[in-house]
Amino acid sequence: MTYNSIENFVNQNGPIFAVDIGSGTQDCLLALPNINQDNWPRFVLPSPQARLSQAISAQTKAGHDIFLYGENMGGGFSETLKEHLAANFKVYATKEAALAIHDNLAKVESLGVQLTQSCPRYAYPLHLTDYAPDAWRAFFKSFDLPEPQIVVTSAQDHGFCQTGNRQFRMQIWQDLLRENPDPSSWICARPRSELTRLGTLQKAHGGFVADTGISALLAFLCESDI
Repeated sequence: MTYNSIENFVNQNGPIFAVDIGSGTQDCLLALPNINQDNWPRFVLPSPQARLSQAISAQTKAGHDIFLYGENMGGGFSETLKEHLAANFKVYATKEAALAIHDNLAKVESLGVQLTQSCPRYAYPLHLTDYAPDAWRAFFKSFDLPEPQIVVTSAQDHGFCQTGNRQFRMQIWQDLLRENPDPSSWICARPRSELTRLGTLQKAHGGFVADTGISALLAFLCESDI
């Protein structure tokens, strides 16, 4: 794929919002039709994981127990969560939110997290999500930017695995190569059922998702065509 073909696609289907969600930042691009790509808005914001870590730290300093609810997301906040527990404050979580910490809920409980589907009295609620549609709508509106027609997001997903998730992720990559060696086919609207983080992410915005590694590979191939 070349820049010209990307520009043609955007002109026919845009605006298109692309976000790569990392551990510390989320890198964003809003591709606008009939506008020179050099003028497409690009920006870097703190990642949802980083913001959640900050929120947990704030509640540790305030001396509050916390209640995690919402969706599966990146688990980069886990160390901050452990610090909250080490400070002798309680952590409660719904089963859905607890999956962001580990796929094995028994392991989550062994850390000291108490599973419950309702917020206990006096616990401070914290919402978990990799992509918040309402927040993005407000962001676009505040800068007089059009809402996207298509959303494409990427994130690192180890896949649902209760043991060695890194090995499992490599197995998923091998399966993708066997099924179709064209990396552009790995951007999908319906990720494999084992890719629980990407599945949750896709449901949040209704667009397309891919592993961060795939996005990096496609970007390199695009650059190499110039």
